[in-house]
Amino acid sequence: MRICFFFSVKIKFIISLCKIYGQKSFLNRECSKISFCFYNFKKGTKQGAGREKQRLCVGGMKKSAFHHPTFGATNKKNIMKITLQRVNDAVRFEGSNSAGNKVIVEGSPEIGGEGQGMRPMELLLTSLASCSSMDTVSILKKMRQPLEDLRIEVEGHRDTQQVPAVFTKIHLHFILKGDLRPEKVEEAIRLSVKKYCSVGRMLEKTAEITYDWELMMNDE
Repeated sequence: MRICFFFSVKIKFIISLCKIYGQKSFLNRECSKISFCFYNFKKGTKQGAGREKQRLCVGGMKKSAFHHPTFGATNKKNIMKITLQRVNDAVRFEGSNSAGNKVIVEGSPEIGGEGQGMRPMELLLTSLASCSSMDTVSILKKMRQPLEDLRIEVEGHRDTQQVPAVFTKIHLHFILKGDLRPEKVEEAIRLSVKKYCSVGRMLEKTAEITYDWELMMNDE
């Protein structure tokens, strides 16, 4: 077997783009244009009826050579899907996830809403509170703190003079119950709100997110 290597000045440029943007389709498309190929020549039959020629392009190299988080992004664990179905002749919808859980969403009265469901921006605040509370519960559990109850009240302030009217300030008020150490409570909530909550990390790009908390003892 004889292997010949052909190099092109394009190779470094295209590989760099693939690494930066993670475009597998781009790599496959450009593969035919890259002169970085391997030619395997195998002997034919005894009659010399031609030689088998194989071309292995860059796409056939080890996966680690072009590792990127978005390469071949077919991992279902990284994909989240919901379905939204209109349920009346106005602006009421039913959202459902892949597990079949449902939530009713409705628009404001100004556009035909009847107050039978949560509005989209309310759902956004609910998502932030849910994400933060789950992280808080998990962290307190790891700290071996006996949390008995948790409620979060959220206020969101929107800039109604702008379109779209995004949240500019969001405040979370945590109300906890249990024989908890205050310093542990503060640390758990701080880590949740400022570090771990994915919803908060997205919202903080447009809104200032603050929090406070109060601790209710067992006899309250």
